[in-house]
Amino acid sequence: MFEYRVRHAAITATLSKLVKQNRQSRGHEFKQTQYYHKQVYAQLSGPELSVILDVEPMRQVEEECAAALRLLRRMRQEYGPRFLDMVVVDSW
Repeated sequence: MFEYRVRHAAITATLSKLVKQNRQSRGHEFKQTQYYHKQVYAQLSGPELSVILDVEPMRQVEEECAAALRLLRRMRQEYGPRFLDMVVVDSW
């Protein structure tokens, strides 16, 4: 999974959450909307070359599993059921 955070929303599919910010010069706390993107991706990994095959954005209040299943379904339609011998899942 990859996460990218920004302060201003540029894309309509952008996720958002309220985060607490401290302004130490004035000594008060306030909430600000943080916009971010999360994706899961499929990568063909080899000893000398790795290629990203496809990317699926995550939706608001969605776990990685749901996005990964959409990605695998689309890959099966695109590449066929025998394209992949094994799927390795990694998350932190």
